[in-house]
Amino acid sequence: MDRRKSSKINQLLQHWPKGTAAPTVWLKKNGISRQLLDRYEEYDWVTRVAKGVVLRKGDELTWQGVVYTLEKLQGLSVWIGGKSAL
Repeated sequence: MDRRKSSKINQLLQHWPKGTAAPTVWLKKNGISRQLLDRYEEYDWVTRVAKGVVLRKGDELTWQGVVYTLEKLQGLSVWIGGKSAL
């Protein structure tokens, strides 16, 4: 792997908070092509958890991470509530 691709994974990991999933749309905005993402999966740096969503290899997704992903990486507004909030 050349140095430029190696530095892309390092930059990605610096901007990708632990415990969060990364939508492929956000990855594409950050310069990670589909082919490069496939290579990262091949090297065991990321794991696909759903269609269009990847997780750092060995990382554990938290509910706070899901909220962060939806709000910050996807640009959606999310409100947390439970049964008693209804």
